[in-house]
Amino acid sequence: MKHILTAIFCFFTGISCCDMASHPPAETFFRRDAITDGIFIDAKEIRIPGFKDAFNPSLIDTEQGLLLSFRYLPDPLGNPSFSDIYMVYLHDDFTLKSLPQKLPTRTKTHPIPSQAEDARLFRFQGSLWVIYNDNMEFLGISADQRRDMYIAKVDFTGGRFCLGKPLKIIHQGKWDNVLWQKNWVPFEYQGNLLMSYSLNPHEVLLVNMNTGVCQSVYETKAPIKWVFGSMRGGTPAELVDGEYLAFFHSSKEMPSLYSNGKLMYHYFMAAYTFSKDPPFHITKMNKSPLIHPDLYKPTAYGKRVVFPGGFAIRGNKIIMALGKDDHQVWVVTMDKDKVLQSMSSVK
Repeated sequence: MKHILTAIFCFFTGISCCDMASHPPAETFFRRDAITDGIFIDAKEIRIPGFKDAFNPSLIDTEQGLLLSFRYLPDPLGNPSFSDIYMVYLHDDFTLKSLPQKLPTRTKTHPIPSQAEDARLFRFQGSLWVIYNDNMEFLGISADQRRDMYIAKVDFTGGRFCLGKPLKIIHQGKWDNVLWQKNWVPFEYQGNLLMSYSLNPHEVLLVNMNTGVCQSVYETKAPIKWVFGSMRGGTPAELVDGEYLAFFHSSKEMPSLYSNGKLMYHYFMAAYTFSKDPPFHITKMNKSPLIHPDLYKPTAYGKRVVFPGGFAIRGNKIIMALGKDDHQVWVVTMDKDKVLQSMSSVK
């Protein structure tokens, strides 16, 4: 059985059998004592009363405490494209500190209901902002319709969240050819808002905060070998110990111990860093995914999704919000030093 699982793992990940020494074998890939041993301190599902199947959260630390955003489908069977963004404060033990509030991504007279997806919270020039993808022009989910990226300032006044006017941000060179824009990684540099548009090559955009038009300013390519699907943006990037730190995600259709050997999509996350100054080349990353076995426990849904959305650092702890299986909100706590030590240099 061991050899069969190993062969299956090699076939679906593209790793040759002779290269297995540098990668975890199939039968141990999802065990706690794999590469992520000791990195995770805790993992907890966050249940939000009245919001069944809330998912794909983000998280940021504020003066009022940990702030969590999450995605919620108000009518998943009748109108699956309707999608709202909610915000809620958490206590330090990750229990709810406030009632969830919906971010008003639409004016009252807008003809198209909110179709906002996968918000990430970030800071820019000392203020709280949110980035998300949306379709404000057509109703429904279709591959031939656009999904564009939007950013907006978030204020908390009088106990209510207020959203500034959303600004559509456009990669001028690729907007025409890529209908679905998703997973941009925001970070701040010398008072400017930059976005990682892709990870390898690491293409960095400069956002014009007046027009939304983004200029490609840097692009570097690293000799990265990642066999778990295309690397896509996950969390916003934060300066940590002299470099920007972020977590990406990828997906791969493959069998595993947590799919009972069945072929299905598995999502993975990993950490990476890039230089604090231009051209922002990627410096380090995990060679294998960061695995917590609770995040891969089988559910009723036909894929194993781990979707990192945002993190806060408190002392030597990284507190991260992530989505599981497109139907759950989780918060994991990781040892910051061990996360940093788990990465290898990219040369």
